[in-house]
Amino acid sequence: MRGNPHPHKYKKKQEEIIGFQEFKDGLENLASLRDKSFLAMLYWLGIRISEVLERVREDFWIKKGTLYVRAPPKKKGLKRSPLEISVRLPYVNLIVEQVQRTPRRSRVWSFSYMTGWRFVKKANPDWYPHFFRFNRASKFCEDPEVTIQQLLSWFWWTDMRTPITYISKGRKYVRQLSKKLESEISDLSFVSI
Repeated sequence: MRGNPHPHKYKKKQEEIIGFQEFKDGLENLASLRDKSFLAMLYWLGIRISEVLERVREDFWIKKGTLYVRAPPKKKGLKRSPLEISVRLPYVNLIVEQVQRTPRRSRVWSFSYMTGWRFVKKANPDWYPHFFRFNRASKFCEDPEVTIQQLLSWFWWTDMRTPITYISKGRKYVRQLSKKLESEISDLSFVSI
């Protein structure tokens, strides 16, 4: 069976992003290097589960402290430049070690789509593989310096409306506008509750 094992919708769609500590806690529920490195790929890169599972050893290389990952997007046959991630980030060393243990021209994570789902659920029952794509995109969107062009380049979205859905999920803009309400009043000392 390919695709979401819960037809037509997720049983429980995760709407809140997670921080690094929650990811770290979930990672502790996994035992092997293979499983942890798989989850680290999903968390840090936010690519589709199929884009992770199709990677072979030759899709990875390190240059000047940066891990490069060739991960062509699955939809619409588009091409994406290799993604880059610092080897200093936590758990990237697990990805590097898993790649180094993989024979040439072999898949780095040689298990099925459903097995990948099980590893994600073992880390946290509320998570599912595509959640990590949502999480990464939402976290990028919370950074005011991240541009729509950068998001399109990383995720290789072809529809300009897609980043808007992630931007609107973030709390950053609500918090910023809340502070603007206060700036309308120069003296808040008279306000009582």
